Amino acid sequence: MDNFVKRSLAYVELLFPIVLASITTVTLVYFDFNPGLKRFEKLVDGSITFSSIIVGFLAAMLGILVSIKESKVVKAIFSNRTKSQLAFYFSESIFLGFLVIGTAGALYLVMDSMNTRSTSIFIIWTASLLWFLFSSLRIIIVMLLILFHDPERDKRPDGNALSDDEREQSRSRNARKQ
Repeated sequence: MDNFVKRSLAYVELLFPIVLASITTVTLVYFDFNPGLKRFEKLVDGSITFSSIIVGFLAAMLGILVSIKESKVVKAIFSNRTKSQLAFYFSESIFLGFLVIGTAGALYLVMDSMNTRSTSIFIIWTASLLWFLFSSLRIIIVMLLILFHDPERDKRPDGNALSDDEREQSRSRNARKQ
């Protein structure tokens, strides 16, 4: 793959959580998503619970990776991604999880008053929640891709595939035998 394409894909992977979160936040605010909605407190409660679970899951996954750093899986991880890239993905998600929890607490304090401060906290909470979701999704997908990567598949020669003509000839020979 061309070096420019690899760099471009790396930037897309790096920036897609914040870009997607920004677009979604603006869209939600435009369509009047606000703390005055019915049962909004349940959404804030759920965001705290969900963020706590994901932060715990990511921290546990990071702890497991550190404890088995000499295994084939971890070596495969570091052969596909740089350590600093993975460290950034993990730390971004964990930091954003704590930010969601903190802004949710602040949102509880100002939820009943609709003023500039409560609107600002609401927008920060919404943006950080969405950024956290997309960032966590990215690190989980990256880890799953690495964990289920088959290194044996890369070692197979490209010439094992049959052309359409060879495949048709093989089918006709097999049909004659039956």
